[in-house]
Amino acid sequence: AIDKGKIVIRKTTTVAKKGDKISHELALALSKLEIYPFEVGLDIKGLWEDGILFTPDALSVDIDKLRADVATAASSAMNLAINIGYLTPETVPILLSKAHMEALAVALYAAVPEKEVIAVLLSRAHGQMLALASLAKDALDEELKSLMGEVSMSASEAEAPEEVEEKKEEEEAPSEEEALSGLGALFG
Repeated sequence: AIDKGKIVIRKTTTVAKKGDKISHELALALSKLEIYPFEVGLDIKGLWEDGILFTPDALSVDIDKLRADVATAASSAMNLAINIGYLTPETVPILLSKAHMEALAVALYAAVPEKEVIAVLLSRAHGQMLALASLAKDALDEELKSLMGEVSMSASEAEAPEEVEEKKEEEEAPSEEEALSGLGALFG
């Protein structure tokens, strides 16, 4: 309303809330009413408490460092909670996964025939069987001999550069009879 040549506000009305975008028309109307956006805050030059003077640089907060410190603290807290087995909604999935992996490791070590480790156990047993069978040439049937040939061929291809060094070591090693004759002296 206009009173004595001036614009007067009769009723207080909120035309925008914090974070709202203001249209160009509303901005023009507010500027005619001499209502301008402004920030309210303190410009601290110093602070005195219990006989101690705090300067502005001592009171300033480095937001990036604060964020990094909070992230480090959260990570350390999570690590501690997991290591001591403290159950929270955040640690339960990790602790369950860790327990599962440890249970699988124990099952493999103890050779427990469970569904999740049986394939690894069979593979390990197969490898041990082939290793034992390679010690005695007559212990293999034709199928296993062909399988051993494939395994030794793939192993020799992978270790081809090392064969030269192995031959030198074999020449230096004493023969089996020489080694056994030394053992015979132990038994009289």
